[in-house]
Amino acid sequence: MFDPYDENIPQSDQSVKRYGGDSGLKRLNSDEREQYFLQKQNIDFARQYKAFTGADWLTVYTNRDRPSHKMWPADHFGQDNWVTSKETHFVKLPPRNLLEKVPDTMSERRLGPNDPRPLADYRSSQKDLNMKLTALSIAPRAFEIKNFLSKVEVAHIIQLAAEMNLAASSVGDSGHG
Repeated sequence: MFDPYDENIPQSDQSVKRYGGDSGLKRLNSDEREQYFLQKQNIDFARQYKAFTGADWLTVYTNRDRPSHKMWPADHFGQDNWVTSKETHFVKLPPRNLLEKVPDTMSERRLGPNDPRPLADYRSSQKDLNMKLTALSIAPRAFEIKNFLSKVEVAHIIQLAAEMNLAASSVGDSGHG
């Protein structure tokens, strides 16, 4: 991995000269230097992690926000958590002009006890959707959620994916899993 601020690179290297050579690190302000050194530590750890486990370290990016979504407990394999939602399954696909972006925050999406369900004419007549989350793994947490999507919802996701210009990922473990 090329590091334009690495002091161990010979100054005759043309790529180093483009980035300011050994004075490049001096051009960074204190916050940028702190980020640079954090990233170097993370990269060093990632190399050690790869050598020890054979797998890539997936968090090589600094300053990520903490996840904002609720994560259900998984203290042991087979642990069950029950979730109830007023957002029942779609049984008919609504027209595209009625679909809109889902709000980013949970408080914007939460339905009150007397709030109507969005697109109720296209949903199951059930009052609530009860889902059981069964812990399959503790670290990382992974759950099985049977009947999470209706057949209509699955078909819609497949249709959306088919309309996109998808390609194999250019990042990851080079096809090794």
